[in-house]
Amino acid sequence: MNAYNNNGKDTIENNISTELTNIIFRVNKELKKDENCTYYIHGTFSEWRKKTDLHDYFENYSTFIQNISDKAKNETYCQYIDYINNLYKKYMNICCPCYSRPKYACEEHCPKFFKCNRKFFPIYLLDKLECKDNVSLQKENEKFESLIVDLDVIRKSQLVATNFYKMLTKDYFYRFIFSTYILLGIFLIIFLFYKFIPIGFILNKIISKEKQINYHNGEGNRKELLEYEKQYLNGNSNKNRLRIAYHST
Repeated sequence: MNAYNNNGKDTIENNISTELTNIIFRVNKELKKDENCTYYIHGTFSEWRKKTDLHDYFENYSTFIQNISDKAKNETYCQYIDYINNLYKKYMNICCPCYSRPKYACEEHCPKFFKCNRKFFPIYLLDKLECKDNVSLQKENEKFESLIVDLDVIRKSQLVATNFYKMLTKDYFYRFIFSTYILLGIFLIIFLFYKFIPIGFILNKIISKEKQINYHNGEGNRKELLEYEKQYLNGNSNKNRLRIAYHST
């Protein structure tokens, strides 16, 4: 029953999405080029709903802060913020690649529905609302910290790779050593390939097979030649006998 309801819901949502797309297309067609509105139709209703929920969370963040003191609403807020927290972790890697060094900074890739400022982290609201115990909050904090990349480490690794390339291109000694290692590696691969794969045996087998074929072909040709010579000699002998008989008459 649930599967049927879900399929029916998906069908309705797809029909609505298609109809909205057709309406936007017709409106854009009637408008001038400089008045057309941009739109995208990628995604599903479920994804759009999640993005809308995140957008509303950021827009209403100040309201949450003001109502934290209202104990009667805390349970409802806890459920809502916990839901947002799960969405936040899902989209943070996509929308906010953040770096901790040399200073904390984020690149905003989804400005329409996601803000990368650290003050919006839902775990801070969960802490203020006392929604979870200290152990759970610590785990949540560790999860968020794991999403933050150390930009300094990335830059150092890129710098090491760049320096290594410059060293190879400018220093002839290192170029010689590097080239020697490459050649040794190639020879080692060829040796192992020849050592453990019986390629010599395979080649010998192919050559011997070709010789056998040629031998059999030669035998066949010799047999045909002998047969031809036999027929030729028999024919000549018959002719001679006829001539001898004719002269005797």
